[in-house]
Amino acid sequence: MYSRFYSPNVLATGSSVIHENSYSYENDYDIGVAVIDTYTHYILEFMEGINKTSQTTMEDLFNTYDPVKIRSHPGVRSDLFRRPLHDTLVTDFFGGVSQAEVLPPLDAPPRQRPTSDEPFSVPKPDVHEENQTEVFTSVGELDGQAFLTALGLGPGSEVGEPLVRKARAWASTLLVFVLAFWAASRRK
Repeated sequence: MYSRFYSPNVLATGSSVIHENSYSYENDYDIGVAVIDTYTHYILEFMEGINKTSQTTMEDLFNTYDPVKIRSHPGVRSDLFRRPLHDTLVTDFFGGVSQAEVLPPLDAPPRQRPTSDEPFSVPKPDVHEENQTEVFTSVGELDGQAFLTALGLGPGSEVGEPLVRKARAWASTLLVFVLAFWAASRRK
């Protein structure tokens, strides 16, 4: 499949060459499907030994390909890739590290949608004073009101006022028409 690529800086690998199959490594007979193919199993086994500071290269990865164990001939295409494989770290491709911090729930009642006649407002969460500080400062000094204001939902925001909303809608519509007219006039 990667023989059709023509974009620069592409490094491609596949589980088998043309006219070969990629066989399953393990089947789940309870549900009747293959759980993982052999190629993916051995790649995963290799990757489990890598950490974010590893100096293992893509050449090291490709050198672990064993057609006998994988039961096919994995392919590699590196002619479009401009860096030498022995200098390209595996972590350049598979080194993403992300952190997620879970905030405790605010125990706020569900927000009701406003009717078209009334301005939009956000109910304040029913949180005790000492808990509110903990919720907003325990993870990275978050300020709830500043966040709501930035979204246009808190105090100090004009987004909820009906007249302002209508003016913005008309201004946006006018802008779209002006841009469409300008684009049409440029084609002539």
